[in-house]
Amino acid sequence: FSTYTALNTYGTISGTSMSTPGITGTVALLAQLYKQLNANVLPPSALIKNIACNTAQDLGNVGPDYRFGFGRVNALAAVKILEQNRYALNTATTGSSQDITITVPAGASRLRVMLTWNDPAATANASFALVNNLDLRVIDGATTTLPWILDPSNPALAATRADDNISNIEQVTINNPTAGTYTLRVIGEAVASGPNQPYALTWDINQPYIE
Repeated sequence: FSTYTALNTYGTISGTSMSTPGITGTVALLAQLYKQLNANVLPPSALIKNIACNTAQDLGNVGPDYRFGFGRVNALAAVKILEQNRYALNTATTGSSQDITITVPAGASRLRVMLTWNDPAATANASFALVNNLDLRVIDGATTTLPWILDPSNPALAATRADDNISNIEQVTINNPTAGTYTLRVIGEAVASGPNQPYALTWDINQPYIE
């Protein structure tokens, strides 16, 4: 549902004709809000991409999938990531490990953590596209949760949890997380082009109250 220039009104159709302006408008508002909160500095694109994906409403198979991606964008949830400072910007090097500690309240229905970075371009015709490989872990005491991964050779299969050595966007979700302290860990598995790889990390907690 968006502006429909042919009729000088609003209309409902499907496809990129509607998804493109919807996402573009949402991203523009997020960039504007970041500037307002950060002395008019432009946001890193990896952060805006991260926020839009990590707060999307999951559709289709649990976790990301090849039909819906990370789901339907939720502008209000995305705004709250910025307003509540639930993000971090940092850099990784080969062998580095950086931890952020967060608190999940009792009764939370879901925890979503996402890591994104703008990977350098691979060489032409490279058999492996990812250049700088970072890893995400969410640790709750003795339990470590790995990110979702997809099988490109079997696109209909649901996502599974494992080390992601293909993508530059990694997400961990935990339904009905136990209240307490969680460690969000970003590991520099291999930063071939660097020495530093900037990245964005966000966490979205569905609070146990009606917003």
